Amino acid sequence: MRTRSRLLFLLAGLGLAVLTLALGATAGTSSGARLAAGGTAPESGPLANPGTRYSGDTSSDPVGGVVNANCCDWITSSEWWNIQLTNGQEVLIKGEDTSAFVAVVMPPGTTALKMLNAKSKQEFIPPLVSDDLSNGVLYKATLTGTYPVAIGPVDNDGQDGPFNFTLTIYQDAFLFAPHAVTASTKRTNTLIVSVRDKEGTAISDTNLTVSLSGVWQNAPGAAASAHPLASGHPANGRVVFRYRLPVGYKGHAPRLFIGASSAAYQAVRSVAAKLTVRG
Repeated sequence: MRTRSRLLFLLAGLGLAVLTLALGATAGTSSGARLAAGGTAPESGPLANPGTRYSGDTSSDPVGGVVNANCCDWITSSEWWNIQLTNGQEVLIKGEDTSAFVAVVMPPGTTALKMLNAKSKQEFIPPLVSDDLSNGVLYKATLTGTYPVAIGPVDNDGQDGPFNFTLTIYQDAFLFAPHAVTASTKRTNTLIVSVRDKEGTAISDTNLTVSLSGVWQNAPGAAASAHPLASGHPANGRVVFRYRLPVGYKGHAPRLFIGASSAAYQAVRSVAAKLTVRG
């Protein structure tokens, strides 16, 4: 199971402004027979994983509708799944339906009994977020835990029927080159880029390619163009670039930038740092 990630570039150096770039991805879908229907209550819902296509049918599957006007009459017929998220992760729930369906994300610890026993709206913790399933529901976790998700028709606006959905989970990662980008560089040099998550844990990902490129003129008067210098995959939180600039570039000022790409990511690149070649 691969978690889709959003990459944030933080390259700090003389003459190079701090820049944050967001890198998103769309989840793939698996093929084959549909997986088992959802549960009839938050505590019995199966675990949903990113990149897998789930489907159900509230007209034929067992459902766990909660009818309590004091707290949660926002859905009368639903199937339940659970999503495991860590603090800072963001989940997108999006799918298709034949009626007006919603996806509702509830706080960790929500149970059918708590919803049924609520004697007032003040006693019931409201949904964290809800929206039309076809539009997509986006939620960023503020706590690590298991989040129940209800999917079904809204009140009287929708009718029971089939639906499907997939999850995309985004997790921040950071690429930075502390104290490595300076105002000058040797023609042959080494640059180490650190790749870590929000908690500072080192990332290893052979599916992610981090690249270093330089921009310079191939001939006087020619337009500047990008030239690949080195690339690699993060291992134990590091990518080591060993690069060589063209002969005769001493005293010149090419620009260097770092990029990241993968089949699972949209390609992005950092701002360029203008460096003077020392020799």
